[in-house]
Amino acid sequence: MNSKKINIAILTGGYSKESEISIKSSDNVYKNIDIVKYSPYIVLITKNKWSVIVENKQIKIDKNDFSFYVNNNKIKFDAVFFSIHGAPAENGILQGYFDLIKIPYNCSNYFSSSITFDKYFCNNYLKNHNINCPDSLILNKSEKVSFSDIRKKVKFPSIVKPNNYGSSFGISKINNEADFNKAINKAFNYDNKIIIEEFIDGKEITCGLVQRKKNLIKLPLTEIKTKRDFFDYDAKYNGKSKEITPAKLSKIQEIKIYTTSEFIFNLLNLKGIVRIDYILTEKKLFFLEINTIPGLSKESIIPNQIKKLNISMKELISISLANII
Repeated sequence: MNSKKINIAILTGGYSKESEISIKSSDNVYKNIDIVKYSPYIVLITKNKWSVIVENKQIKIDKNDFSFYVNNNKIKFDAVFFSIHGAPAENGILQGYFDLIKIPYNCSNYFSSSITFDKYFCNNYLKNHNINCPDSLILNKSEKVSFSDIRKKVKFPSIVKPNNYGSSFGISKINNEADFNKAINKAFNYDNKIIIEEFIDGKEITCGLVQRKKNLIKLPLTEIKTKRDFFDYDAKYNGKSKEITPAKLSKIQEIKIYTTSEFIFNLLNLKGIVRIDYILTEKKLFFLEINTIPGLSKESIIPNQIKKLNISMKELISISLANII
């Protein structure tokens, strides 16, 4: 006799401009999930409504218990697979909701997510634990500051980016005063707080980590090379960057990156599938940021890293769900 399939909500959408990327990730998860074991449903989360997509129709989700009705039959979810990049997922808001209604999910909890989503806070927290981070400052939209004020506190060239945003939206590199106002206005279009940090010239390396019960799978490292001055949205999504997996690094460099990544993963109590970005110079490794819900589209870094270990997307999804079911 066949056992009952496990109902999985694959979350997509979100409140930010990252929603289009989220949809690509969720589509790839939906296409590759093990349908022998799981009954997957795409759940679209927007500011206006939450709905599940069944036979190309949107059915309203009851937020009281995260359920819905089909032909007068109530369907409840057994677990949640997060594919939303940005708010309200990577900032931990939805995780808090699922904790309240006791539905397990495959990523980091509310507390860990809220820490990592705030780039400035996360950088300073890790600095206190002897992790190298670029020098930076936080700027609120209501503050009035001059270029000369900033220059006294942060080395130039600098990177300006929204403090609570991802996917390289709103990021700029500034070399002089002419760049300054344009860059901060661009970043403030995405967030009321922006971070201005020292630009570190080196190799951009990203480390993928996959929790497997009590173990941690360390994926092959990837070096990101861009045709642009730095890795912005255009480089990331419009084919103006090249990913080299595995990255051409020395054994000592690899060990340093993996050791640092595992330390950060455990320190911040991270869960599920995670990607940590760094800049590697000849002398130091600098932490940049953490992706607690990294992209899982065909073009994303994690799916390409797992290929090098002969792990399929189906297996990756099953590993992630096995942690919580």
